[in-house]
Amino acid sequence: MIEGKAEGNAAPSKFACLLFISGACALVYQVVWIRELRLVFGATTSSSAAVLAIFMAGLGIGNVVLGRRIEGTLKPVRFYAMLEFGIAIFAAISPWMIDIARYAYVSVGGQSSLGIGLATMIRLVASAAILAAPTFLMGGTMPAAALAVSVDSDARRKGVAMIYALNTLGAVTGAGLANFVLIEWLGNRSVLWSACFINLLLAVTAIRYSSQLIAIPHTRSAVNPRNAKQAVDEDGAIDQGTENRLPLVCISAAVVGFVFFLMEIVWYRMLGPLLGGTTYTFGLILCVALLGIGVGGALYNLFVRWGKPTLPLLSITCLLEACFIAVPLWFGDQVAMWVLQQQNEVIDSFVDQVWNWFQIASFVILPASIVAGFQFPLLIAVAGKGRQHVAKHVGWTFASNTVGAICGSLAGGFLLMPILTAPGIWRAAIIVLVVWGMVVVTYSRLSRKLFLPFFAFGAVLLLVAIQAEGPTAVWRHAGIGAGRADLEGVGRNAEKNFINAKRRQCIWEAEGVESSVAITATDSLSFIVNGKNDGNAYNDAGTQVGLGLLGPLLHLSPKRGLVIGLGTGETAGWMAACEEVESVDVVELEPVIMHMAEQCRAMNKDALANPKVQTHFNDAREFLLSGRGAYDVIVSEPSNPYRVGIANLYTTEFYSSALDRLTEDGIFLQWLQAYEVDDRTVAIVLKTLRTVFPHVEVWRAKSRDLVLVCGKSRFPIWDDEAFIRRRTQLPAIREGLNLGWRVDDLEGVIAHYVCGLKTVEKWTNDEDIPVNSDDRNLLEYAFAKSLGQKTRFSSEALHRLARTMGDSTPLSKDCLDLKQIARRQLAMNLYLGHEVPAESKNSDDQQLRSEAYRSYLTQNYQEAARLFGGINVDFGCPIERLVYSHTLAETGTSLPTDLMDVLRISNAGEAAAIETVSYMKRNERELGRKAILATILQMQSSPWGSRQLFESVLRNAVDAASTDIDFARLLFSQLKEPFSMYRLEDMRLLTRYVISENLGQAEMIDALSHFEPYVPWKEWLLEERAALYTREGSPFAGRADADLQQFRTWAQR
Repeated sequence: MIEGKAEGNAAPSKFACLLFISGACALVYQVVWIRELRLVFGATTSSSAAVLAIFMAGLGIGNVVLGRRIEGTLKPVRFYAMLEFGIAIFAAISPWMIDIARYAYVSVGGQSSLGIGLATMIRLVASAAILAAPTFLMGGTMPAAALAVSVDSDARRKGVAMIYALNTLGAVTGAGLANFVLIEWLGNRSVLWSACFINLLLAVTAIRYSSQLIAIPHTRSAVNPRNAKQAVDEDGAIDQGTENRLPLVCISAAVVGFVFFLMEIVWYRMLGPLLGGTTYTFGLILCVALLGIGVGGALYNLFVRWGKPTLPLLSITCLLEACFIAVPLWFGDQVAMWVLQQQNEVIDSFVDQVWNWFQIASFVILPASIVAGFQFPLLIAVAGKGRQHVAKHVGWTFASNTVGAICGSLAGGFLLMPILTAPGIWRAAIIVLVVWGMVVVTYSRLSRKLFLPFFAFGAVLLLVAIQAEGPTAVWRHAGIGAGRADLEGVGRNAEKNFINAKRRQCIWEAEGVESSVAITATDSLSFIVNGKNDGNAYNDAGTQVGLGLLGPLLHLSPKRGLVIGLGTGETAGWMAACEEVESVDVVELEPVIMHMAEQCRAMNKDALANPKVQTHFNDAREFLLSGRGAYDVIVSEPSNPYRVGIANLYTTEFYSSALDRLTEDGIFLQWLQAYEVDDRTVAIVLKTLRTVFPHVEVWRAKSRDLVLVCGKSRFPIWDDEAFIRRRTQLPAIREGLNLGWRVDDLEGVIAHYVCGLKTVEKWTNDEDIPVNSDDRNLLEYAFAKSLGQKTRFSSEALHRLARTMGDSTPLSKDCLDLKQIARRQLAMNLYLGHEVPAESKNSDDQQLRSEAYRSYLTQNYQEAARLFGGINVDFGCPIERLVYSHTLAETGTSLPTDLMDVLRISNAGEAAAIETVSYMKRNERELGRKAILATILQMQSSPWGSRQLFESVLRNAVDAASTDIDFARLLFSQLKEPFSMYRLEDMRLLTRYVISENLGQAEMIDALSHFEPYVPWKEWLLEERAALYTREGSPFAGRADADLQQFRTWAQR
């Protein structure tokens, strides 16, 4: 007997409170460390995996080494206190160690100089130097706590389950507070140091508790395996021979850890497209997973009051977890429809939005994570009995689980994701759990009566994993989480039409290491990254081409350029097309984006084939920090700042690194969305830029896309009006501005100017407007909260302020035609924004022009023609020239020959289209039919042209085909090939089908085949399809009839 000097048994309920706080602090550390190290090593999968691997490895090694050491201690609570004290100290100094790691990593050149292999090794070494000590100590806390609360009479180790559950629930609290509240309020390091202070208080509390346990008279027996075994046998809780089960327990722990971390990768990848992909999304997923684990641990504590922890029970949990993982896979796109329905409801606050997200995340994650949480204390109980070797069992089980988790994370992120895709890994996880459950149940020698049903249930789950359709493009690429998806109508038929359209429009998809990427064909090609449309080749050309040309236009002699974000390749391609530019470096995070740039050759000047363009697959921050050489123009064109990690490209530290890489007269251009954002958020961005760059200007690439143009001083080009006029006429710049912005003179360029430095300083002079920094990144939260919301920022309001301050043009007003600029601004809003803002102070001429533009947009061409008759048409404005000409054509008015000549020079496709409309409206049908065929050829050879105009051509083509069967046959054949860059793809397919109705059943079947199996879910089309397939005896007849009946059934509800 050992009396007085050993600790008495700790009360599980009391000690669990300490573990709750410990879990909260640990997750705060983890969240902050990941954020801080991402700023050093970049946001690539390789760098994130390196950090996570070191974190998990430290825990695992600590579990084994300290678990074995703890077995011999008589004061586990005191030992636990010392561990917490060490964790707090090492965590507190970690920010300075991160600063040292940043300096060292940048000094050796980062990934750009070292290559991905050596750079990953250095990341591992640096992460180990920072995280090894605190994570190693963290690994010992659970074995120490388990020994402290365990008693021989607790054969089923309920006390261990209780502290495990409370520790995990504490982790939920820490992750939730850090992600949703504290980091936004205090910043990374203040939150971390606050957690360190709480951790020190926790250590002091544990020391005092240890003293109380020593001071209380008690008698604790040294662990005697024979006595312990006898006690347990009398309890009857566990079978004989548990010592032989530790290897199986460790393997099982590794398998379930492997699967759970595979699924974490899947959940992050799959739920991002539904929940927005913001920093809140990933914090919520982490919290829900931890919540489930904590609840599962608590449920085990309740279960073992009546049930026994046995190997058959372990196998049942494997099948149950597989079942819960399979449920959302089986529901597939219906989960996406649930999210879409939520978005149609009124959301009064951000809390309501989070609640909606929580419901979706809980449906997908919570049941499986509850089972995973139940499994861990079950594994510890199966490994042994009562207090005997409890620290060793906890340590080895934790370590094995950690090894499996590391393998799952690395295998899933680097190897399996690109090969199997996220849905494929989802299915694989189900299969692994079912197979392992069968292995465990076979080892346990379950009775034959229970054995067969077990295997039958497992076979059903395997069938689900293999046969379930699972999530498709509707879930993954429809833009639901970003608030970019809308139903046409209500009810099941509207949902089915949406589902078919999204599946049909997705023409390519790939699973990259960094992101899931898809290409959709609507009006031109769009590339979808993690569920969000990051750019349309034609509709966003104003921004992408404008960003590529504005820097070279404003720089006196641009030689080297850098573009952050490849996308469609238009920015890099047009910059490289400039004759003076000698090289363009492109930094892109995801290699599979290259496929989109390849598909956009017709719009990006074949950027990837241009020897001037060099692509680097790396994180932009790391590239700027660790690279060498200076640039004349740097363009930062990332995704929207609400996306997790993107706001790191909008901080003072990032801008300082960009400034350091600029030449003395270099120009930095930052894209910024002017939609779903408020005045304060824009002011934060501008103020952050202004703290780094001495000179800042605001431009518009499109009506709702800002370009913030910065430099070390005012641009010298503004001192020479004649020089910049000549630069607008340089071949590549003139061509690109004509195609992207539809301008061909300096006034048209200046129409995109919003304000200069004077207005920026006025807009940001409020002391309450903070600066965005790496430590306290306010923008990622501000943009995330405004996602999908209508907000009040207006670039027009900023421009009005500039006018009142005499800051609305960068050149002297004496050398510019201000009225012409005002007309160009109005035209820009029409063509690049599809809206015409109301201005109460417009002149009468401008007011009539605004009303004419609005009538044009609503296709009220007669009214537009009447209004145009009351103004002096600006034939020097390419946009107004096009709109006016199209209006005349729609009203059947002959166009002057000289006007048509100018249109042909500007855009041959649009000129042919206007001729088509004009002929058809004047009932010159023979000429109209020839013009239609000529226009179709132009549309198939060039993507550039007005959508509204081309849609009119297709409508007229249907009219012309209805009265001439030979023409219809010729047109039907010609429409078989897509237009260039898949312009108007859905309308082309539908036009071809309508024309086929004039020809015959074979042509109708051919036209329908291009829709199958995702036909437009419209009753008239479904009726024609069913009747056609039935008449022809098509193998699709049964499906077509079933679809029609399904439509009618849903329509009656």
